[in-house]
Amino acid sequence: MIFIRKIIKMFLLLSSFVALVWHLILIGLDQPSNPNYGTDYRHEITDDLNKMQTMERSSVEMSNRISTSTLTPHPAIIKNNKTLPKFFPKINENTKFLLMQIPHHWNGQCGGLANQIWRFAVLYNMAKSVGRFPGIYNTSTWTCDKLNSPNEIENTFPILYSSLRYMQADPSDSAYDNVFETNCCRYIDVTSIFGNYKQKYLIVPPTPQSPKFLENIDAEIRQLFRFSKQINIRVAAYIDKLFENDQSSHKFCVHTRRGDFGPPKWPMHARTERNFTEAAIKFILGYLKEKYLNLNVSIILLGEDKDFLHEISISREALFFYSIFLS
Repeated sequence: MIFIRKIIKMFLLLSSFVALVWHLILIGLDQPSNPNYGTDYRHEITDDLNKMQTMERSSVEMSNRISTSTLTPHPAIIKNNKTLPKFFPKINENTKFLLMQIPHHWNGQCGGLANQIWRFAVLYNMAKSVGRFPGIYNTSTWTCDKLNSPNEIENTFPILYSSLRYMQADPSDSAYDNVFETNCCRYIDVTSIFGNYKQKYLIVPPTPQSPKFLENIDAEIRQLFRFSKQINIRVAAYIDKLFENDQSSHKFCVHTRRGDFGPPKWPMHARTERNFTEAAIKFILGYLKEKYLNLNVSIILLGEDKDFLHEISISREALFFYSIFLS
């Protein structure tokens, strides 16, 4: 259960809490009520992952230990382009890089795994917008990977793992832009700013965690952060057990986060509140009822604060519930 909850929290932090309503709308709306849908979908995922994860482990591990030379990329990086997703740019002697580093004044504090994958997703899109390859500036201040359990990224997101590049930069052909140092979450259009740099290596602080940076690249982000085959199998088994008596209803997930959000630890981070959650649920149910007149709906309330989940009031009047689950 703890493992499954951890996976679900990763999904949560790849979405914006502010965009919860629309996020919930988009979950599975195009899927018909089909008793075999869940099973067919899991088979499809497994088949796709079997095709995508045929890369040799040794090749991927070597790729991630590579540091670029001061003038041109190491030949092994070019050789291992086959490990990159198809939508990634190829690395050659003319490639320019957008590298992220942790500022010294952070004293090694850089958040957990969810914050890291958030930043890399944004970094990828920024690099794409200015014709650069995304990477991590491999200096002594980069401590984020030490917060993860051994091989966590590799075992959880193998496609992301094969895409990560830790690099040194030639100081004579590098530039540093501090535009993000005072902005953790605000959207900034960096296309014109970063596009003016001619240096091979452009180094930036951790990128802001704004969902606006991820617009129009949904398919690429979903592929980059596809879970491993092993995790998909474990989650599928959990789903089968959770819904063993409910094979045909539309599954409507409500993600909540309290605990470490809000005062006293993080007063600036908005935690999930009951009034917003209940209003969002009511809105989505109204939308579903209007779009799918005869759709059976099961609501899954997700979150570690079970007392809070029990407090959420959901009206069943004139609606079409199958059941409500807490996880």
